[in-house]
Amino acid sequence: ALKAIGEFTCVDRIYIYSSDGKQIALTHEWCAIGIPPSANNEAQIPKDTFLWLTSQLRQFQTVYISCVDELPEAAEAEKLILKALDVKTFVAVPLVYDSVLIGTLCFSSMTNLKVWSEEDITLLSTLGDIFAGTLARKYVETAIRESEERFRQLVDNIDDVFWIYSLENHRPIYVSPAYEKIWNRTCKSVYEDAF
Repeated sequence: ALKAIGEFTCVDRIYIYSSDGKQIALTHEWCAIGIPPSANNEAQIPKDTFLWLTSQLRQFQTVYISCVDELPEAAEAEKLILKALDVKTFVAVPLVYDSVLIGTLCFSSMTNLKVWSEEDITLLSTLGDIFAGTLARKYVETAIRESEERFRQLVDNIDDVFWIYSLENHRPIYVSPAYEKIWNRTCKSVYEDAF
């Protein structure tokens, strides 16, 4: 998706940062041909590095920097890093889900100054909403998988018989391995007897 958007918008680099509250991590990146990736240079950044930019993103504002050289004094840290990466024009779109800033979608132009219209910025903000929803679903799916794995590890190691029973179809969904030790029958037999 980043490649298609990058080619359509004629930018040199698109990337997504996500935040865990302590650090900002580069999670996705696309670069145009001839533009080196920055993943190695910016893998993890302390969250207080970009105070000027972060203050605007926390207010859910899209930040359009038409010329990095013209950034205000308050944005000196952002200016130094963007100039070190040869960025000339920069747009940062807040990724907001459920009224929480979960990341930033960034667009960089290195080969020339890029002019973005107000309509362009609105379109980028809409893309940010789509990416925020997608990333949030991905985070939730990962959290559910991890929670299920922790639950399974816990119940698989309990010495007492533990089972989960479906109220819908009145059948066992899960029987702990202790069932085999205590009742001297396989867990599989419980599932088979239920059907």
